[in-house]
Formats: sequence, C-alpha cells, structure tokens
Amino acid sequence: MNISVTYTFSIAPYNFDSTIVGLCYLGNGSGYLAGSLLGGRWSDRVFVRSAAKHGGVLEAEGRFGINTWVGAILYPLGILMYGWTVDKGLFVVVPQIGTFCFGLGMMITFATTTTYLVDAVPGRSSSAVAINNLLRNALACVGGIIAKPLIEALGNGVLFSILSGICLASSLCIWAIMKVHFSPNRSKWMI
Repeated sequence: MNISVTYTFSIAPYNFDSTIVGLCYLGNGSGYLAGSLLGGRWSDRVFVRSAAKHGGVLEAEGRFGINTWVGAILYPLGILMYGWTVDKGLFVVVPQIGTFCFGLGMMITFATTTTYLVDAVPGRSSSAVAINNLLRNALACVGGIIAKPLIEALGNGVLFSILSGICLASSLCIWAIMKVHFSPNRSKWMI
C-alpha cells in the first residue's frame, strides 16, 4: 500500500506535492498506532478468557478469537476500500478511511500472530519470529519492486481487489489452526 499511496497521490487526479503526499500516510499511521495500542491488550484478554474456558490451561492457540477475525476482516476491507476509492479519484479523505482500517486490522492481526509465535514455540520463539520477519520482509521487497508496474497495468481497484482476496484466503490458515487445535479429535491431526 505504501508504494501506491506515494505514486497514486502524486499523479492525476490528485497531483499532490511531496508534503501533502506525506500527510496521506496519516490514515494508515493512525491505524497502526490504534492497532498497536489495542491489539496486544485485546490479544491478552482473549488469551486469558480462553485459558479460563479450558480449565486454566494456557495454550498459544487461545490467542485466536474475535480479535483475530476483526483484524482479518478489517485488513482486506481497508485494502479494498482504498483501492477502489483512489481508482475512482474520490476525495482524499475517503481513501484515508480505507488506509486507517488497513492499518488497524493489520496491527491487530500482527500483534496476535507475533505473540502466538512466541507462545507456540517456547525456547525457540526468537527463531520463529525471525523467520516470520524474514518472510514478511522478503515479500515486502518483492511487493516494492512489482507494485508500480502492477498499478499501471491493472489499476488500483483491480490490484487491491486481488490483494484483498489473498488476505482473506490467508485468514483460512488461522481458521485451520483453530479447527485442528480445538477439535475433539485433535490427536489424529498431530504429527
């Protein structure tokens, strides 16, 4: 999204100078801030409630609850809203609402998944988080290289619709973890 914000708001119909383009990051920046402040606390509350529900047993998967689903829905909806509103050249505040939703959803999801990795791999949690960061940053590098040509070829609306679909599909991983872990027949899924 960052490449798109810089590129899209500097060309027609917006034609903003670099200072105003910089201000266009206030939407996702404030979403990141709100998500950072909310995400960790919410994840901990869901974790404690899950433990109480399961006889006081603290299981890493207990972090996945309504918080994860809210983040997993806000994130792609924000991407979708941003993509189509800038594609149609709507007033700059409207795409900023989309970037706020994106930032909020992303940070809620990020806080939950990062703490899940720490809890799920005791004794090797730094390696799990490091691998997560390596993969995330490698994909961000590829995204940074291909973003502008894809925006020019597809337009923001189509590109961000595709990305939104990928985000929603990746949310199925969380569903699968929860389904397997909280299944009464969990032992047959274990390796």
